[in-house]
Amino acid sequence: MTPPYKAAFPEGSKVRIAERASLERFRETWKHHNPLEPGQLSYADQIATVKSVGFYFGGDALYWLNEIPGTWHEECLIAASPEGKATTHPQIAFTDLVMEVTQPEKCIDCESRLGGEDHGRNWDLCKFCGEAVCDTCERTHFCEKQRSMKPNNLR
Repeated sequence: MTPPYKAAFPEGSKVRIAERASLERFRETWKHHNPLEPGQLSYADQIATVKSVGFYFGGDALYWLNEIPGTWHEECLIAASPEGKATTHPQIAFTDLVMEVTQPEKCIDCESRLGGEDHGRNWDLCKFCGEAVCDTCERTHFCEKQRSMKPNNLR
């Protein structure tokens, strides 16, 4: 999950909408703001471009896509390459897939041992580069792939 008020998918990003079963599960379990509408389920597995990003009070990123109606939650989207192939780790998508994931040994940013006695006991995979980032570095991690997605005037 992305930190509050920070979008995982900037405007202009290519995304793939999650598979239908994942959307249905999200729709059934999400009890807060901006629930998925039944019609949004028909857009499962579609590739789209992020038209705009907004934030719900509290920091949840909400997305609007070109030519696909509805308000989309980050948990329902997966980063896609310009060719439309999913680029994020499948574990990030809101699915019931069980994958064997070997815990990385070090944080990509501070090189602290993950899961150890020092800081960084909790970790997650960066949605852009796929590297392990500890909870201490999570707010400041800004990988090369994220930088390359920003317009030149914002780098």
